[in-house]
Amino acid sequence: MMQKQMKSRGPSDVAWTRLRKIVGLSSALGATFIIAACATEHPGITHCKILMQSSHCVEVPLASDVESREARAFAPSVQGKAAIYLLRPYSQKRSSTSSVYLDNKLLIILGPMTFARIDVEGRHRLRIETDDLASLEYDMKATTNVYLQYQLSEAPFSVRPELSEIDEADAKKRVQRLDLVKPVIDSYMYQD
Repeated sequence: MMQKQMKSRGPSDVAWTRLRKIVGLSSALGATFIIAACATEHPGITHCKILMQSSHCVEVPLASDVESREARAFAPSVQGKAAIYLLRPYSQKRSSTSSVYLDNKLLIILGPMTFARIDVEGRHRLRIETDDLASLEYDMKATTNVYLQYQLSEAPFSVRPELSEIDEADAKKRVQRLDLVKPVIDSYMYQD
């Protein structure tokens, strides 16, 4: 007669079984917290898609669809006045806003992938500040439309702000994929 030999489970087998259960439950619990955090709204942060990747970007006040279409039409300014188109067309420093001052008055707040149209007449100084980066200034006398690109160039361990003029054709192409921001104050029109 053959006897079945039972393999007894020793203390180490029981410990490994318990450990596997604990790890499995901990993983499920951790995944639940991650999913809940991603689905929760965070004040000041908006979900955005940049270069086909879902991400989180700082939230800035956006203009209506009607205002956006009008700004993208690049309508000419009235005689003696000019429009400043200010673009922040890239996604660097997505959690940072850029405060734009005109003659030392806060005018707009740009976020990544946004732009603004500012109608002005006369001489003005534009200043842009982003977090702990150096502020940039641009002096102008409004006679024709100006197209400016504000870019935050990232390098290992540093970020450098850059402000450059671009041509109208390039600005027209770039604003098509950007959101128009709302002004912080009620009026865009500034005079000397």
